[in-house]
Amino acid sequence: MKYIITLFCFFFLKLTGFSQPLIINWQQCYGGNDDESGYSILKVNNGFLLFCGSFSNDGQVIGNHGNEDYWLIKTDLTGNIEWQKCYGGNDDDMPSKMITCLDGGYLLCGQSFSATSPGGYNGNVFGNHGGSDYWLVKVDSSGTIEWTKCYGGTGLDWPVDMVSTADSGFLICGRSGSTDGDVTGNHGNYDVWIVRIDRLGIIKWEKSFGGSDAETANSIISTDDGGFIFCGWTGSQDGDVQCNFHGRTDTWVVKCDSINNIEWQKCYGGSDYEGASAIIGTPEGGYIFVASTDSDDGDVTGNHGGGDIWVVKIDHEGNIIWQKCFGGSYSDQGNFIQHANEGTYLIGGYTNSNDGDVSGNHSISDLKSDMWLISISSEGTLLWQRCIGGGWSESLQDLCELPNGQMMLIGGTETSSNTGDVQCTHHGPGTYDVWLLSVTDTTEVGIEARKNNAFSFNTYPNPATDEVTFQYSFSENIVNTYITIYNVLGVVIHQFPVKQKEGIITWDISEINSGLYYYYINHDEIQHTGKFVKLR
Repeated sequence: MKYIITLFCFFFLKLTGFSQPLIINWQQCYGGNDDESGYSILKVNNGFLLFCGSFSNDGQVIGNHGNEDYWLIKTDLTGNIEWQKCYGGNDDDMPSKMITCLDGGYLLCGQSFSATSPGGYNGNVFGNHGGSDYWLVKVDSSGTIEWTKCYGGTGLDWPVDMVSTADSGFLICGRSGSTDGDVTGNHGNYDVWIVRIDRLGIIKWEKSFGGSDAETANSIISTDDGGFIFCGWTGSQDGDVQCNFHGRTDTWVVKCDSINNIEWQKCYGGSDYEGASAIIGTPEGGYIFVASTDSDDGDVTGNHGGGDIWVVKIDHEGNIIWQKCFGGSYSDQGNFIQHANEGTYLIGGYTNSNDGDVSGNHSISDLKSDMWLISISSEGTLLWQRCIGGGWSESLQDLCELPNGQMMLIGGTETSSNTGDVQCTHHGPGTYDVWLLSVTDTTEVGIEARKNNAFSFNTYPNPATDEVTFQYSFSENIVNTYITIYNVLGVVIHQFPVKQKEGIITWDISEINSGLYYYYINHDEIQHTGKFVKLR
């Protein structure tokens, strides 16, 4: 049977149908009269822990030591602040990452410029070597400091990422411009600097990786063989950098064994600038990294213009399996990548674009940005994308997944006049606030209901060319149930009423455009979303 959409029916569906792969449940803004931004989020007992940076000492911020401080916030399950604490000295102390420790506490890392006299403190900062240091703060579950450590030399040292190890210690990566203090083996300019510490913050070893130009590491993960792999970028073609260099800067991925020797390394890129921001392992034993790219040659194909998010899947020896560019004609940046359900991945960051892969940007100009969250398949196919923001600049820094399609997003918002998606109390007009959002990925809801056999649903053929069939079976009588079809932009294009407990609906799709489509069923407590592909 062929269904025909009338103008009236389409208007009705736009009002009542399902319209977004990602919906906002609630949101909170946190801050004072100066700038704040959020960097990490963890789910903790009866709430969330937010690792932020703050320049304020008013509004919701109490106890700032001067300039930027680490700002740690404990909220309840709806984002209300239960307690907050500032950590720092009288200069800039800039947060990067927070992770959970095996003893139930948390480790905070970032960069400290707060100078200290020998044997003395500057606020909470002790033992700064000069310039800026890696600064780690270990706190218990209530935010009370257990220990702090500075690592570095007299130059600029900046940690970006860290990971726990099997013996309750930690690996920290970033960049170092020092040649003294704790830092040895610098090859020139900035090197990747890896520091291995025990659970009390005592250095077990440190090592510099690089060449005569600049390098940095933005992400590190432990590997099953006791080693580790890091990624970032390099501008060198000498020293430790022994790979096929493409031009300007390349993404640099290095695999080390358990005693810190390089097992393999790869340079990825084109003739312009590339740099990786995050890497994770894949179920197949390889890796997938997210980077920025300005190129459209060499290893890079499909750039949309400006700077794109570049996602590359590699095998266990670093050979490229596939690569994809995501973005539009302006700047697009990916800050993290995470595993999601059924082999998919979530990538978050920001976008200045509103074309190409990007739609729905709220910014008033291409000089401003929205949070940008995208979902891709295990083969790099774009499943959905969502711009989240207001008229000014927003950026997404971290994501915490919760059961049944729920997620928490954290970053910063500059929008203070409650436009677009920004609908919270801003604390300093013209400044940035920490922005926390509870959202639902509607393509993931209802998984538990399906596992409990509350109903069954099949779609075939998939991919399809001329028609697609939906076969369904509910365990009880149904009332006011529909199958709603929408495209990748969230626009509803059709809706079918479901009038029986069991049935088959066949839809003629010969007149719709080729591409990816979603279907959504909402029946009492059951919500189910899936997808199918229309071929030419």
